[in-house]
Amino acid sequence: MKNIILIGMPGCGKSSLAKILAQKFSMNLIDTDKQIENDENKSISKIFSDNGEKYFRELERQAIKKIPINKNLIVALGGGAPIYKDNAKIIKNLGTVIYLFCSEKTILKNLSSDYKRPVIQNKPAQIKNLLAKRNLIYLNCCNFVLNCNDKSLNEIAEKLSMLRSKQ
Repeated sequence: MKNIILIGMPGCGKSSLAKILAQKFSMNLIDTDKQIENDENKSISKIFSDNGEKYFRELERQAIKKIPINKNLIVALGGGAPIYKDNAKIIKNLGTVIYLFCSEKTILKNLSSDYKRPVIQNKPAQIKNLLAKRNLIYLNCCNFVLNCNDKSLNEIAEKLSMLRSKQ
């Protein structure tokens, strides 16, 4: 069975949705951000502040390279994972890649109380700039785009269930 790989901006629900899908489809879950935090024994924010973004991106790249291909996994990737080096190429080969698209407005709403995000820090201009930079990369990396604006995680999971049943 193909892996389902979730990509998208911070705050689009990749980690939360991955948990729901793993349970719904009886699949194992890999969340690369959680895996890196566990391996490093510190938060992503702390890794950024202590070691910088480049160090974190290398950790993320190594985590991605360890993901087995087509092993019936749900994989939640960090928002910047597809943008670093040739990660997009690696990600495309891991399974079915789903881009969870959210507008700036939705991302801001979803992150309104989350001050731990090191790349965006909940600043509207940063979110707008990141979305503009990353959108094309996400689009080129994915097999499907799922518009997540104004939808609950359960509604998104239901859409993915329908998509999965058609494969």
